[in-house]
Order: sequence, then structure tokens, then C-alpha cells
Amino acid sequence: MATSQFPAAEALRSELSEVEQTVRIFPQDVNVELGDIKFKDHAIFVDQNFFEVFSFRLLHGDLATALSKPESIILTQATAKKYFGAETAIGKNITFNGQTAAGSIACFGDNVGNYDIMYRIVWRVSYIKQTV
Repeated sequence: MATSQFPAAEALRSELSEVEQTVRIFPQDVNVELGDIKFKDHAIFVDQNFFEVFSFRLLHGDLATALSKPESIILTQATAKKYFGAETAIGKNITFNGQTAAGSIACFGDNVGNYDIMYRIVWRVSYIKQTV
């Protein structure tokens, strides 16, 4: 995935009238804890407008509100199953890098279409800023 510095998004919007929206995507490997169980997983931290720029279908949850709170978590179906087995992931808390985030509020299907975005967990960029 191509990357640029975070300030580039605002600069593009303010300098180029053709740019309608930008979305920042910050990939990061994270340490995930669920009680005594620990995982290392791949997450992306995104802007709240992520679902306005990219078309994804959620299996559970609402696209309009999925990233409404900075601490919202969205998991792929395989990740939800890995962490919670047959139980629903919706409403379950996840600890990432020592910080407990709000409950999972949405779940993607595992096939995300024609995007070159590799992830298992999605959080808002503003959440990572709070935890660093």
C-alpha cells in the first residue's frame, strides 16, 4: 500500500480543489489481549470518513456509525472468530498495546473486494493519537 505523511491529507484538500475527500490509513502491528490470551495482529487506523471513500459491506453493525466513536473497533469475520469463537464480537472489549478500547461494534466479511488494504482490525486514527 502506498503511504504518505499524515499532513498530506489536509494539504491536498486545501491546495487542490479537485480533491473532494481524503482518508488517512495508518497500518500498524498491534498486541491484542483478551484476558490472559495474547495475540499479535495487523490493524489499520483510519479517518472517520473511511466508509465514505471505500465501499465495504459489514456483516454486523452500521456503516453510518461504525467509526463514530474514536475507540470503535471493527474486525474481519475471521478475526472475530479467532478472538471470540462462536460468540458474537459485537460489544466485546479488546485491549490493544495495553489500552482497552470500546467494544467491537462492527464486523466485515473476509473478502473485502479489490482493495490493496491488508488488515484484520480497524480503529480510528484519533484513537491511536490518544494511546501514544
